[in-house]
Amino acid sequence: MTKHGKARSRKGSESKPGSQLVSRAAKGGPRHVSAQFRHTTEMHTQSVLERNDLDELMAMADLADKDWVAERGQVIVISSGVVDHLADEAAIAERKAAEERNLSRLKLPRRPAWDSNTTPDMLDSQERSAFLIWRRSMATMEEEEKLVLTPFEKNLEVWRQLWRVLERSDIVVQVVDARDPLLYRSEDLELFCREINESKASFILLNKADLLPESVRRLWADFFDKKGIAHGFFSAFLTTEEQKLLKHNATETDTDLEEMRAERRETKEADRERELAAAEAEGPEAEEAYAQKQRVELLDGDELVELFEHRAKLAIEAAGPDDPRRADFTRRYNIGLVGFPNVGKSSTINAIFGSKKTAVGPTPGKTRHFQTLNISDSVCLVDCPDAQSHRVF
Repeated sequence: MTKHGKARSRKGSESKPGSQLVSRAAKGGPRHVSAQFRHTTEMHTQSVLERNDLDELMAMADLADKDWVAERGQVIVISSGVVDHLADEAAIAERKAAEERNLSRLKLPRRPAWDSNTTPDMLDSQERSAFLIWRRSMATMEEEEKLVLTPFEKNLEVWRQLWRVLERSDIVVQVVDARDPLLYRSEDLELFCREINESKASFILLNKADLLPESVRRLWADFFDKKGIAHGFFSAFLTTEEQKLLKHNATETDTDLEEMRAERRETKEADRERELAAAEAEGPEAEEAYAQKQRVELLDGDELVELFEHRAKLAIEAAGPDDPRRADFTRRYNIGLVGFPNVGKSSTINAIFGSKKTAVGPTPGKTRHFQTLNISDSVCLVDCPDAQSHRVF
């Protein structure tokens, strides 16, 4: 009823079959714009982990560059298999066997090969086609093998950001949660890096390591050393708190902040030299204890940057004398940072800078486009959006 007591007309309120789909597509604008004329800010990099059946159908049709129409009166009944969750021994054994058979198929989507002769539209078409094949392979695995995959990133634009970060980085740093690093480490990402360039090294940064006792850090260090995996322990929280304290003390004492930071570094280095000298004086057992302590010590922001630069330099040297990066003396070392949501990647960057450079919040996947952040004259961080990969459970 309107305010004058007349019934509101219902003309046009009943939509025809498919009209809502058409309306939704129209509001979204053109489905496909030439890649040559798209800017990175126009690409929809909102993380997509779950879709309903209708949105999934439309997304797959868009990747295949196909259209769809709604037909009145065409009723199709679809029956699909249901994943068997029975807890009997036979079902559990069958599922484990299926997991082992398909572990090699659980790969990150790869970017198709390209060169200087590949046009933007050609590359866009190839990327969409390759991603569609990858999505279909995941669906086939779930349907035929009755496997259940954890939610994974379904937005091609997010994966495109990852591809570009991997290509331009000298080393790739995976930021993981130190409380369960193997859950957040992607071995396939390390393989992907070597496929791009054999010398592209990987590094595991165990953030939130302050939550682990030294004995547990030592066990993880033993594990990664045995596997030959470069790694380091870090706490973005402690580093940030320490920087806040330095700023407060600098303000209270009217001292230059950089001078205070330099003095702190000198004091820390002097303490280490003093501890080493004392250990050497006591004998081999004391020296071994000191070495073990240093091995699992938490890095601060400056030490982390120095470590990144050192490993990037080694990676470029390993690429051989013909690598063009060796002749470019003005080029910064590019350090790619990747990680699952909520492992503290953005907080790590902020701790390195000592000021807020990326948006940090409770929402997973806050970074939408990759960013290049110059932290010194020789080091540049390349921050990648959080792309969540799949796992079997």
